[in-house]
Amino acid sequence: MTAKKVEVIIDKLFHGKQKIMAEELGVSANKISMILNKNQKLTVDSIGILLTKYRIDPDWLFLASDDEELRFMPDNKPDYSSKYTELLEEQVSLLKEKLESFQNKTASLKKSQNISSD
Repeated sequence: MTAKKVEVIIDKLFHGKQKIMAEELGVSANKISMILNKNQKLTVDSIGILLTKYRIDPDWLFLASDDEELRFMPDNKPDYSSKYTELLEEQVSLLKEKLESFQNKTASLKKSQNISSD
């Protein structure tokens, strides 16, 4: 999902107000600003809210070009948002495992350097 799509969502769903979007997604207005400036990305929880509460079409959100109009899931279209959320949560879990492994290796290296320097 791109910053351009976040801009479209703000304009179309939240009347151009970053603060309203932030409140609805349970994040700070500063976080929305950082997303628009491409310094951060929306959280899995925020994406889940956009997919479920606002029924944004996940194909538009993740696959469509930035030039395409905002699309919503029609009432008769199966709701795949839980599957997208599940996939995102799996990715977050994998990244957390990698981070924990990196932190453990770093701590081990620091410990071995402290032992060696004594």
